[in-house]
Amino acid sequence: MYGDKLELQLSGFNDKLPNLLSKLVATISTFMPSEDRFKLYIEGLCHGNFLEEEAISLSNIFKDNFSVQPLPFGMRHYDRVICLPPGANLVGDVSVKNKLERNSVLELDLDKASFKNYKDGLINKLLEKDPSHSCETNRFWNQIVDGRYMFDISQKEAEELKNIQKNDIVDWYKTYLQESSPKCRKLAIRVWGCEVNMIEAETPLKSEVSIKDVEAFKMSSTFYPRPC
Repeated sequence: MYGDKLELQLSGFNDKLPNLLSKLVATISTFMPSEDRFKLYIEGLCHGNFLEEEAISLSNIFKDNFSVQPLPFGMRHYDRVICLPPGANLVGDVSVKNKLERNSVLELDLDKASFKNYKDGLINKLLEKDPSHSCETNRFWNQIVDGRYMFDISQKEAEELKNIQKNDIVDWYKTYLQESSPKCRKLAIRVWGCEVNMIEAETPLKSEVSIKDVEAFKMSSTFYPRPC
């Protein structure tokens, strides 16, 4: 259980799962409010040695136990992305949680050979096979929870990454992060080491706008439309 969502994960032998799931769902349904006040939205993943009819049979267990109206699409949970205004240069400053950490800045001098090594390493990481069946299941489930449903995203990202050169990264930075660019919209979260004077660190430069109240900032922000 996290937030306003309940996540149920079961694993085991195919012949045992229907009985176990039926008992769990039946028990959960006894805690539900009356049907006229309750709506429900369920997503599921059957991953493993299942036949199609077995997976459908498992999903019907929820339908049989929760005879309520489905939750309207507009009321379902979804993540939102803030639309920063043109020319935005926002900063948020926080102190590091680990009081033994002194570093505040890490600089990397990245030559062409180092860039290629980093890129090749990332491609290999993306194309790694899942070390276990449960890892693969979690990867699929994360796509469902995020509402993306791109189960081959690692392969697609690796293919795109093969075509990216160092100049592309530099051009992207100059276009979208360099303050002199008309397309620059920047929100920086700065984590300061334990020995930094936070009063001085939180003093913004003339071109910066400091975020002091995160909740107020979100309430006053514009968000991109919900993706389909």
